[in-house]
Amino acid sequence: MSEFSQSYHLRTENKQDAVLLMKSAGKRGFAFEPANGWTTFVVEGAEFAADDSIAEQNGGLLAHYVYAEDHGWTLTIFNKRILAFDYRCHWEEELVIEADVLDLSLLRRLIAEQGQDDGGLMTLFHPDDLETLLELDPPPAYQIAERLGFLHFAWVSDDYVRSDRASYEVAEEVE
Repeated sequence: MSEFSQSYHLRTENKQDAVLLMKSAGKRGFAFEPANGWTTFVVEGAEFAADDSIAEQNGGLLAHYVYAEDHGWTLTIFNKRILAFDYRCHWEEELVIEADVLDLSLLRRLIAEQGQDDGGLMTLFHPDDLETLLELDPPPAYQIAERLGFLHFAWVSDDYVRSDRASYEVAEEVE
């Protein structure tokens, strides 16, 4: 089975900030305990793109992460309601990279806040070709998520949590 992960990561140590954001956007889902300065949450009915209502209600720094193992990955970051970072990498027949808003200084700052190394970012965001991308282990999406300090990102989505509550017992359901 291939992985299809999708999650939001709000820059806060207070899980209730994420719960409030979900509720103000009219979304159901699950919120995880904060870790490394981020509170992860997932929403029901997500379509592998940042939800407009969540972005419109956001009052902080919010990342949206997608990893579809056999298809591609995306990272979108909002500073309040403003799109601050937007990267999409897809591969099915050939490698396609869309980097409309690629503020590497923002990413470097967030990585430094985690005490992580920001070396090799260009290789992760702009691999030479599809073969090079597929040879990277762990995949670039994982490497970026780990450097940013996301704890809950692999095999995480509303569908995964909803279908296997025992494996995700740390997640609080938000109605």
